[in-house]
Amino acid sequence: MPGGASHGCSDSTYFPYASRWYHTGISAEEVADFYHDALPAAGWKLRRADPIHAQQRVFFGARLCFTRPVDGVETYLSVGFLGALDAGPEDVLGSGPADVDLHVMADPEDGHVNNC
Repeated sequence: MPGGASHGCSDSTYFPYASRWYHTGISAEEVADFYHDALPAAGWKLRRADPIHAQQRVFFGARLCFTRPVDGVETYLSVGFLGALDAGPEDVLGSGPADVDLHVMADPEDGHVNNC
């Protein structure tokens, strides 16, 4: 797979996943706004949304999480943003171009994935 991409089955549950990092030319806020509109239009339901705005302090990043059944299997899609290291114990979301992680995981056992 291309750099920044991974796929397989999780070590603990063996559920299938695919993930890819992207470097964008827009801010995390603009990326989040895009996915807030595009994913529900494609049938995904927003399950969880961390605050995503410039200078937002984050612990291990911030993300949006969407769910939808695919062929009868509950599937999770997260849009994640890592923060830049700050002087404090937490990271901070910057105002510049964002690195974005798109991660999809299926839950064939329906409800056992805590991916969101």
